[in-house]
Amino acid sequence: MGPKTVALVWSALGVCDIDSLELAAREGKLTPLPRMGEKFAAQTVEGIEDYRRNASRFRIDKALEHAERISALIREFPGVEEVTPAGSLRRGRESVGDLDLLVTGPACEPDVVTAAVEHVATLPLIDKLLARGQNKVSFTLRNNLQVDVRLLPRASYGAALQYFTGSKHHNVALRQRAIKRGLTLSEYALLRLEEQRHRRRCERRRYLPRA
Repeated sequence: MGPKTVALVWSALGVCDIDSLELAAREGKLTPLPRMGEKFAAQTVEGIEDYRRNASRFRIDKALEHAERISALIREFPGVEEVTPAGSLRRGRESVGDLDLLVTGPACEPDVVTAAVEHVATLPLIDKLLARGQNKVSFTLRNNLQVDVRLLPRASYGAALQYFTGSKHHNVALRQRAIKRGLTLSEYALLRLEEQRHRRRCERRRYLPRA
């Protein structure tokens, strides 16, 4: 919309923001105005939807800059060996909605990972801490870019890199192929179904109260 069109919509309808413009277009209030019609109203709604889809996304070059900066800070912790971007950044998409970073090294093993998680959760560039779990930290930067950091033992790194890089449909297809072959695929490992059942039994025994 050019300045004359903006002025016309404002003077005729009092529209002064995107939400009001979308409502006016959907309710047919733009159609009677000069040089406008149903096609213009439809294009306006479509343009607003496109804007909202892309407003929260970041160009790949900017996302890469943030990923490299965050990775450098994470690597300062002793025992961190690798920090690898996953998700849409690793897939080379033109824009990304958030960052997924996978961290591994001796400091990420289950029995010692707490200290590394604390290091990530207190990075100086964090604007808002969203979540802190056993091996995951989620936060936003000042520009509202969300970052999810997962700290993983070396044994799970390959499976996690595949899992968090692939799209939803890609991962569903891979899991289905694995099941047909008597396997189970997750972000932790590729296992035979019997091995997965055995692992779950061991985990349950670990958390059973002792007499």
